[in-house]
Amino acid sequence: MIQTADTAATNSATPTPAGLPPSPGPGRRNRRLRIAGMLFAAIAAGAVAWHFLVAQYHVTTTNAYVGGDVVVVSPLVSGTVSAVRADDNQFVKAGDTLVELDDSDARVSLELARAQLATTVRGTRALFDSTQGLRAQLAANQAALERAQVELQRARTDQARSEAQLAIQAITTEAAEHARTATQNAEAGLRQAQAALEAAQQQFAASLAQVQGVTALRNHPAVAAAAATYKEQYLVLARTHILAPISGQVSRRTVQVGARVQPGAPLLSLVALDRLWVDANFKENQVARLRAGQPVRLTSDFYANDVVFHGTVQGVSSGTGASYALLPPQNATGNWIKVVQRLPVRINLTPEELTPHPLRIGLSMSVDVSVRDATGDPLATLGGTGGVREVDLYGRRWAGEADQAAARVIAETLAAMSR
Repeated sequence: MIQTADTAATNSATPTPAGLPPSPGPGRRNRRLRIAGMLFAAIAAGAVAWHFLVAQYHVTTTNAYVGGDVVVVSPLVSGTVSAVRADDNQFVKAGDTLVELDDSDARVSLELARAQLATTVRGTRALFDSTQGLRAQLAANQAALERAQVELQRARTDQARSEAQLAIQAITTEAAEHARTATQNAEAGLRQAQAALEAAQQQFAASLAQVQGVTALRNHPAVAAAAATYKEQYLVLARTHILAPISGQVSRRTVQVGARVQPGAPLLSLVALDRLWVDANFKENQVARLRAGQPVRLTSDFYANDVVFHGTVQGVSSGTGASYALLPPQNATGNWIKVVQRLPVRINLTPEELTPHPLRIGLSMSVDVSVRDATGDPLATLGGTGGVREVDLYGRRWAGEADQAAARVIAETLAAMSR
């Protein structure tokens, strides 16, 4: 026992080498292992809880890019460029003049069309007046015919009375002869009245055929044709000023002053930065729970994680990206390798968030879709910023202005004829 105690005392008194920490005892080591095990278990439990409570209701991808309308501006008429009013990266509003073409020929053609319209209006107005005059003349000839018929009836009555009186020697032969002459003159007058009436009827019918069924002068075919020619030349002149169909930023300007341009030639492009969307390409095993209207959180490397954008799922494409490629894959050979396909998903952005933090077309985005509510129709789509657009610069606006200009020419011509 004494030897064992001495040996233990000697061992406990053995000094620890310099620079090395004292080795922990078995109890301390076990305690640390228990703490580490509890920590790993807590992390694992948290990861499992995060997956079942949060992660399983989110679908994410970084294969997403900003898209938007790129409107190519082209001329509608041919001509020589006389001025370029917008340059690359400049913001323009809808209706602003972008390019001007030389309008000298268009103005001359418009003046000729205006003169032709005024001449046609004058001739048609005279035709209407002539028809009214022929109508009055026809009525006068009808009245003259009726008077001739009355005169003839009176003359025949007088002649019959004269013949009766001559038979009893009540009047002279000369008086009876006068009655016969009056009857003959009345018959000649009646024939003349009938001929005049027939001539008036033919003239009136010919004149009426040219205005019959026309309720207003501007509706006459001749006036309508001249007005259509005037409107056509008005539109040609208006289209020498190439306007911005939408508000946006100018890009890819290729037009130069002095160039001869033809209809359909691209001059420049406009990008509406307030109407953007995101095309996110999800793997095919991620799309099953995507529904239109689900909320989306997005971030961009352009603003890092300092700015979070919000949007909604508009809809899922009807085919994979590879199926719409120029040369779609046809895996009909024996050497086949399965490749996970991706489906484009359109995401509408909130327009109000694009004003303080504008994006650019083509920027990459990180997309996080909340699929917690998956009760919607998987084929349903929502309208959004990428919907159909409509402008009235090329149709209703210019056509309406042309109609008003033609109506002014007609009204001014009629007013000048009434003075």
